[in-house]
Amino acid sequence: MSMTERAIRKRALGGFTLVESIIVILLVGILAAVSAVFIVQPFEASRDMTRRAELVDSAETALNRITREVRLAVPNSVRISPGANALEFLRSTTGGRYRRLLDGAGNGEVLDPTVDASGQPATFDVLGGLPDPDGDVAANTRSAGRDCADGSGYCIVINNTGPRGTDFDAYDTGNNVAAITATSGLGDADRTNDTLTFDTGGMGATAAFPAHSASQRFQVMDTAVTYVCPDTTNRIDRHHDYGLNDSQVAQPGGTVSEVARDVVDCEFTYESGAGQRHGLVTIDITLRRDGETVRLVDQAHVVNVP
Repeated sequence: MSMTERAIRKRALGGFTLVESIIVILLVGILAAVSAVFIVQPFEASRDMTRRAELVDSAETALNRITREVRLAVPNSVRISPGANALEFLRSTTGGRYRRLLDGAGNGEVLDPTVDASGQPATFDVLGGLPDPDGDVAANTRSAGRDCADGSGYCIVINNTGPRGTDFDAYDTGNNVAAITATSGLGDADRTNDTLTFDTGGMGATAAFPAHSASQRFQVMDTAVTYVCPDTTNRIDRHHDYGLNDSQVAQPGGTVSEVARDVVDCEFTYESGAGQRHGLVTIDITLRRDGETVRLVDQAHVVNVP
């Protein structure tokens, strides 16, 4: 074996030099950095899209819940507290038309809302039956009185036209609401026999209600509802079963449930509409999480025909 061959063989058996090792490390680092650009970014993009989708889903769920429920509001019961970002309304479960006159044979249970109701309960026929959209109980009975919307049972409202603080204001517990104390015929196949009995329990004004409804309509109310966007908790909360308040309360209490979290801004606005026939509620909410922000706006029409 020649000297040259022995030198080459000795060098091969000796391994890599320091320079070669550094070059390899540099090349591996460059390849790793290039690979990270193409691998990490898609994962980050996927994570951002997932987070954004979660925020959008949360916002849409909150908006759908609020708009769906506000469409059930008793006519002219929507009110807004801008400073507290609170939306309040009285929720109706169903409604119908009451009998104002006897039938052709002189029969029927007639309702005169203005009669003295301080003593005995009053029963009236529901013309065409009482719709029951949930397939459950159309009118849960409760004890006599006007202290409604506290979760103890249903009340009826007639001719709620407002304005606030008048005899036509359902929030004024002495004038425009009455407890449903008995029912008959509800759920039967023959819906023409549906009757409701109400009783004010001697509370408030002597007359059960201030005036007839022009179309003989009444609403069945189960609870007051308030949606609140508190600044300190970054949530939208729903309050219900807290009773009636003449003036709107920012945090009314009752049963509270979370509707959405990660809320950094929200605003409720309400346009009552001309002639109090149709109103428009607008909900504008902004959610933010880990640098991702979404803003959604929705509107709901409210029928204010009493």
